[in-house]
Amino acid sequence: MKKKFLSIIVLMLPIMLVAAACGSALTIGPAPAAPADLTAAGAGGAQEPAGAQSGATPGAQIDAAPGAPSGAAPGAQLGTSPGALPGGAQPGATPGAQPDESAVIRGVPIHPALRVPMAQFPSYTTNTNPILPRGTGANNVFRFAIASNSPLIELFLPTHATDAFAGAIGTLGGSNMALVSATAGFMLSNNGIATFHYDRASNVVVLEMQADVFWHDGVPLTLDDLVFAYEVIAHPDYTGLRFDAVSQIPNVVGVEEFRNGERSYISGLVLSNNNRTLHIHYVDPLPPAALYAGGIWLVAIPRHWITPVIEEVGHEGIENHVRAREETLGFGPFIIDTVVPGESVFLVPNDNYWQGAPLVDGVSAQIIHTDLVSAAMRAGEFDAVAYSTYNLAEFNLNRPTNYQLYAWPSNATTFLNFRLGGIENGEVFLRDDNHPITNVAIRRALAHAVDREAVAYSVGQGLWVPATSVLHPFNATAFIDPTLEGFSFDLDLANQILDEAGFTARDAEGYRLDLEGNHMYFVYAQHDNPTHRVLVPLNIQNWSEIGLRVELFEGGFVDWRLFSETVLAPEVGDIHIFAMGWNLNWNPAPHSLWSPTTEFNMPRYTSPTFRRILDDISSDTARWDPDFLAEAYSRWEAAFFDEVPAIPFTWNIDLVALNNRVANVSRIRQDTGISTPANWTTTTFGSHLVALTSSSPHVDRR
Repeated sequence: MKKKFLSIIVLMLPIMLVAAACGSALTIGPAPAAPADLTAAGAGGAQEPAGAQSGATPGAQIDAAPGAPSGAAPGAQLGTSPGALPGGAQPGATPGAQPDESAVIRGVPIHPALRVPMAQFPSYTTNTNPILPRGTGANNVFRFAIASNSPLIELFLPTHATDAFAGAIGTLGGSNMALVSATAGFMLSNNGIATFHYDRASNVVVLEMQADVFWHDGVPLTLDDLVFAYEVIAHPDYTGLRFDAVSQIPNVVGVEEFRNGERSYISGLVLSNNNRTLHIHYVDPLPPAALYAGGIWLVAIPRHWITPVIEEVGHEGIENHVRAREETLGFGPFIIDTVVPGESVFLVPNDNYWQGAPLVDGVSAQIIHTDLVSAAMRAGEFDAVAYSTYNLAEFNLNRPTNYQLYAWPSNATTFLNFRLGGIENGEVFLRDDNHPITNVAIRRALAHAVDREAVAYSVGQGLWVPATSVLHPFNATAFIDPTLEGFSFDLDLANQILDEAGFTARDAEGYRLDLEGNHMYFVYAQHDNPTHRVLVPLNIQNWSEIGLRVELFEGGFVDWRLFSETVLAPEVGDIHIFAMGWNLNWNPAPHSLWSPTTEFNMPRYTSPTFRRILDDISSDTARWDPDFLAEAYSRWEAAFFDEVPAIPFTWNIDLVALNNRVANVSRIRQDTGISTPANWTTTTFGSHLVALTSSSPHVDRR
């Protein structure tokens, strides 16, 4: 089979298959926040590990002599022989006794609300059977399903990709992999392709390559490819969503002159003669979030591969070019070989992968309707799928013998958003049409009429809990105020809020009139999935109980593509309410979703209070004063519930179904030099070491 030199990825099942309580999630990959379709189990912007001291980054050098080589951290697995597992374990071996994960995972506390559902499921496979050897062919292909009711969007180039499923494919292929690794607590470390050093005094980041890595076409990967990614994102004709404060690219010295056409290069990016050392000079001091995975842009794109695209179609045409889609170039453990548009992707092994050749002969990713997941897994059609709680009742009823469910606190956060403005020239502006949605009393009443607990226990099967904070337990347990209760479901209170705000007049049908005595209605946009089939009618019914008329956009559920185009549009538009889920990165700094300069600010909302608190969280004081940072997060939680741009919905755990023939998969995060966002992946061993122990997926024989 002839290989195409395309995009690739490090087995991140739920990023591809994430399911959230009530939305569509954007994936970020190594950068903060980008959207993805969610179907009902959990989904994840840039955040700080709970309990970590602000600014303390074990493994990564800070304040050492500028430019000093840092070398590989102890235990770095550079050049590990193919098939060898970290710690000397053999492929297929049990990675030790299962630790007590009831309160702590990866050294980070689990939020108390998630400990009970987490305790029901294991976190790694214990299959010790002999693994299939390479060369077995089709029998040794890892088959995973992408549970979605919408087609796959084949845009894999990381500077432009926004779909979570495509982002996962891009990670398997290495097109979406960061060059710097992260510790178990998601702090930047020195076990990856490049070492990381931040010198606070000079405000310079120094990256130094310590591994010889090659793109899939054999061309060496260098830090000039990272410089090229910065040049593409900072170009004035760039059409993607990554040029924002979260990536820190606008903060690089010389970017403004580059965008204005005054220079043909970015002066703050200084390469060594061999392109293996890069100094990044910043204008303003880096905030705390920058010292964690996802805090600065560290994803390279191949200059030699994309430059001809720019010469052919310009920067405006990159995202529609074949080299940004099915022929995206990567450097990961698998190479995209075949793409069936909207349906499936087949990947073949990259035997030149820098951490060792993969143990399977291929990876097959295929879209499957969410209603068919349970039956397909019982029939042995797939090895893995992100498992929706929608299917959990059937699992508990049938107790299939051929696969198990594995769990991890979800990196997904879901909001019911209110569209309060638009975005123009990279800046959020507030709507000025005087629509009732701009009245905070309306939004607060809507929030108290949402029965999140009913959805959590019906659709979530008891594995979801109503969110009590805008912060998320995946990365901010230590900062969440335990006294907060979120928006309680209370129709009497919702009615009282509206009455006290002056919305007392009603029409003949009992719906409230606006303050001028005119009819008012709200447009609710949502795409179809099992969660929304429960949530949306329930919300509309409850909102009618408090006298608010809410109508569905386009008269019903819409296709995911239309939904994402509508909510991502910069214009204010004709919608007022929509649910959107997000795959979070690892630092709780809210800027990735709520900065006035990020296009991922879905409500398109800002305020003087929001700006002031965001500035405090990203200040130099916050980085070196943990008490100041904690107090700023507390003010952020209070301000969010006071201004109500959105409703934090539920906190979830991710479930992944794995066939019993799968080995070497774990969700216990370790720093093995794998430069990847660690959601549901083979984080202990690396996806190149995923293995299979029988010639076909096991079938439920009962």
